Amino acid sequence: KPSSAASDVYKRQSLNNQNYSEYQYFLYSTISDLFNKGMNFTEIANYLNEKGIKTTRGKTFKNAHTHSILKKKRLSFIKEMDAVFTLKN
Repeated sequence: KPSSAASDVYKRQSLNNQNYSEYQYFLYSTISDLFNKGMNFTEIANYLNEKGIKTTRGKTFKNAHTHSILKKKRLSFIKEMDAVFTLKN
């Protein structure tokens, strides 16, 4: 069994993976649209659960899941833009 520290590194690497599946893009797009329409994260989680939409791991949504999906995608976008600007300069 890997040590706790090794396990934490593995989890961080997998969570920060920038190769998103179509389903992950669908979730991001849906959550982003609902958030931009004024829904809070709890309302979004409830909406997704009512529609039978599951997380990528097949679980029901909690408000923290919806927030995390938006946050990680935005951080990924910021990193991509930083790389683009670094290459141009």
